[in-house]
Amino acid sequence: MAAMDYSYNTDLNLVILRPNGVVSIENILSYGNELLEKGYMTQGTIEYVDMSEIKDLSINYSSAHNLVTMHDKWLDAGWFGSYYYAPRDIHIGIVNMVGSIVKTQPNHNLPEDIMLPLREKIEPEAVREYLQKHRNL
Repeated sequence: MAAMDYSYNTDLNLVILRPNGVVSIENILSYGNELLEKGYMTQGTIEYVDMSEIKDLSINYSSAHNLVTMHDKWLDAGWFGSYYYAPRDIHIGIVNMVGSIVKTQPNHNLPEDIMLPLREKIEPEAVREYLQKHRNL
């Protein structure tokens, strides 16, 4: 069973997600839709995901397509992007797989780093500055 523990920092317009346990596509969709319902996904919102406590992530290419609709809604709401602390190769691979599906949707012109998986752990409060610098390079 997964716990999708998250918080929202209003001042930074930042969602901090620390999932743990066995995460399924249903857990991710429920979390993503909850952010929309609560009004947390607004213009310029950044998501910080710490994947270090995930024990298993039940996702494949087919099920990843289910995430496209959720991300389209996030984009319509103004989502800036997501930074993933991804300490394992499998984490990076999964984020890249989902990111490639999201980025190739014809109705959006997205930056290459809309979903950025890195092994580098930074403080959630520094994510916006990090992503803005990364995009300006």
